Amino acid sequence: MLELESGIVLFGVVVQVIAMWFVPDMLKFTIGLWLGILVAMISGLHMWQSLQKAFDGFEGDASKKSARAAIVRYIAIVVIFALIIITEIGEPLAAFAGIMGLKIGAYLQPLTHKFYNKIFHESDPVPMSLEEYEELQGLKEDKER
Repeated sequence: MLELESGIVLFGVVVQVIAMWFVPDMLKFTIGLWLGILVAMISGLHMWQSLQKAFDGFEGDASKKSARAAIVRYIAIVVIFALIIITEIGEPLAAFAGIMGLKIGAYLQPLTHKFYNKIFHESDPVPMSLEEYEELQGLKEDKER
């Protein structure tokens, strides 16, 4: 989640910096963008939480629970987007761009993953077959005895 949320915020910062030269009403744009970024971050958390709940139950219930959570998430996004348009608190296109930050954050995840691996001095496990793993752990000799 840290990697996804960081990618969303990074996207928001990049869009904000680029928009400084092109947007006439910077305040309205900024409010719209960061409301959209906030919605994207909450959506990511909700998605993670709903998937955790869905996979904790029975196998047949997982798809129903995850579909139900997705519908709730989409309705919430539409309502928030409609409120932004009705109240004119922020720029709707900027809010939409911020909401799309969830997608961009997912695409940036491999980069943020490498970044956090360096910061936390971690490394990814080397993929290996079960036989290689057992041999490495000394389990193969135990099974043969």
